[in-house]
Amino acid sequence: MEQALSLAELLRRSREWLAGRGVENATREVDELACRALACRRIDLYLLHDRVPSPQEVDCLRTLLKRRAHGEPLQYLLGSQPFRRAEIRVDSRVLIPRPETEELVELVLAREGKRHGLRVLDAGTGSGCVAISLAQELPDCRVLAVDSSRAALDLAQENARQNGVEHLVEFQQLNLLTAWPAEQVDVLVSNPPYVAEFERGILAPELAHEPQDALFGGEDGLLFYRRFAAGLEQLLCPGGRFYLEIGSGQAAALVEHFGGLGIQVETGQDLSGRDRFISGLRPDSPPPTREDHEHAPHTPENIPHF
Repeated sequence: MEQALSLAELLRRSREWLAGRGVENATREVDELACRALACRRIDLYLLHDRVPSPQEVDCLRTLLKRRAHGEPLQYLLGSQPFRRAEIRVDSRVLIPRPETEELVELVLAREGKRHGLRVLDAGTGSGCVAISLAQELPDCRVLAVDSSRAALDLAQENARQNGVEHLVEFQQLNLLTAWPAEQVDVLVSNPPYVAEFERGILAPELAHEPQDALFGGEDGLLFYRRFAAGLEQLLCPGGRFYLEIGSGQAAALVEHFGGLGIQVETGQDLSGRDRFISGLRPDSPPPTREDHEHAPHTPENIPHF
């Protein structure tokens, strides 16, 4: 009979095993998976290192380790992902919220945070992380969160309930490539599918476990942006603003495309220094007021790069 292992020895062997299968940060990931398998806190792994886990706990950890070694994302195995003030449940129905999308929310709040009663559209809400954060942090706003996936919306609604903003967010199943919401909004925010089809074979293995419709945006990744640009006046009310996350290397093509339609856009950088966002006004917006000028989107002279 195999001798029962102490928690310290189980962790040591698990870290070696996972690292041997090419998983980076194996120590941290094993610790997080062990906390899930043993239903304990991270500090307990060190305070109780002489404890002998039960066979059921060991089996649970082994199952999680095998799934991780086969490329399943850590966040799916843990079941949730922190996002600003929210805790977002995630599984294979939705994309995993990423730090760049937190920066997109920060950009919106920096420009719109002093305005009250905004009508906001989160286009392609997925897990609901953007809609939930804006509902938590924009004063008196009303958020419409749309997605083409019913399964994603079910999870997003659950996340809204768990984070206490279900009364501030309306969810609607809608494919924005074929239809628009009935009501115009003041602010549109989106992290749309922007990975180009030709990149499919070179992506990290973990991405194969995430919903492909939420990742790929046509041959060049720009399908959503073209559709959005063509319907901008239908989506946004006069004076409305939009904020879009974009893929690496797409900024120049999008600035040119929007500019060709008379829509001036500005780019913003993420914390890695990459062009990651574009933003702008509905093209027939009235001239900016003095207050708008004081809170104007950045120019090369006055904008912090996000």
